[in-house]
Amino acid sequence: MFGIKGTLLTANSSLGQILQQEKLSLETCLKVIKMSSEQLSIKPKMSERKTNITFAEFLLSDGIMIIKCDAVNGLMTVYSKK
Repeated sequence: MFGIKGTLLTANSSLGQILQQEKLSLETCLKVIKMSSEQLSIKPKMSERKTNITFAEFLLSDGIMIIKCDAVNGLMTVYSKK
C-alpha cells in the first residue's frame, strides 16, 4: 500500500476499518505519512491526541484514510472510514 511491507488486515475499531498494521518506529511512520501525502497529492490533517501518538487524516473522495503512529508501541495502523 505504501511501499513498505506489512500485515494487511480487515477488522473494525473505533477509528474505522483497519486496513494495515505493522511494527514501525515513529520516524518511519511519519515518513509513510509524508510519502502517502505526496502520492495522494493531499495534505493530511495532523493531530496528536496522546503523548507519542500521532494521527494523519486524509480526506478522500470515497471516505477518510487515517494513519496512526504509536511511538510507545512502535506501531503504525492504517484505517478506512466511510
